Amino acid sequence: LTKSLAKEMSFVSTSSKKQGSSNKGPTIVRVNAIVPGFIQDTAMTNAVPEKIKEKMMEEKIAMKHFGKVDDIANLALFLASSKRSGYITGECIECSGLISL
Repeated sequence: LTKSLAKEMSFVSTSSKKQGSSNKGPTIVRVNAIVPGFIQDTAMTNAVPEKIKEKMMEEKIAMKHFGKVDDIANLALFLASSKRSGYITGECIECSGLISL
């Protein structure tokens, strides 16, 4: 994933969610985007050789490990709960362990 591709994906995601968020009409539609980092046991991380993974974790990810599928699922559940996140809308939430590309 290159910096320019990541920025482009973020822009598309941000533009789409901003257009989707609305407070017009009787129902408020909340639209948020989850931007995952490198997630363990996915096609992306499984395709990367171990030496490169170790170097990436050491040099590029502040938390020093890849995320888990549950990290993304838990964030999605949080965002889906109007009781817990009812005031959050139009946001692009990064779940990446503070990755620096």
